[in-house]
Amino acid sequence: MAIQWLVDAALVHKVNKVSKPAVPLKAYIDNASFKLFFIDIGLLGAMSELDIESLL
Repeated sequence: MAIQWLVDAALVHKVNKVSKPAVPLKAYIDNASFKLFFIDIGLLGAMSELDIESLL
């Protein structure tokens, strides 16, 4: 529920794992495994506590 809120708020992008790279990808989605990617580089920098040069 919290992850869906972040996705709906456009703060992160959720990418599901697929069991094999075949067409169509949607048929091979593993809903138990996924990665979250920050959309805002400023939020990523604040949470990682890295300097700007390292992120860019």
